[in-house]
Amino acid sequence: MDNLQLFIIIAIMSITTFALRAMPFIFRRHIENNQFFLFIKNKLPAMMMLVLVFYAVGLQDIANISSIENLDKKLIALSVTVVVHWLLRNFLLSIGVGAVCYIVLL
Repeated sequence: MDNLQLFIIIAIMSITTFALRAMPFIFRRHIENNQFFLFIKNKLPAMMMLVLVFYAVGLQDIANISSIENLDKKLIALSVTVVVHWLLRNFLLSIGVGAVCYIVLL
């Protein structure tokens, strides 16, 4: 690959990235009152947290049961995190207590 091809590839990637990042600002009027985007705006944070919890616990490959190791310890640490957060409503404290609990259980 010569320098011209590399320049063209980088230019195309840069233009595409800029266009994708600019589109929400360009089409803001059309997006603000759209029911689909309002639904996504309200539900996406909870859905992403659920995906992250499944990934952290190790349930991303649920079909392969042998890949789930330390599931009991992970679920105990997860439940401790949930209980601490439910009682104290402090994100940093609940994450820290859950991490320490998991490390102690290992």
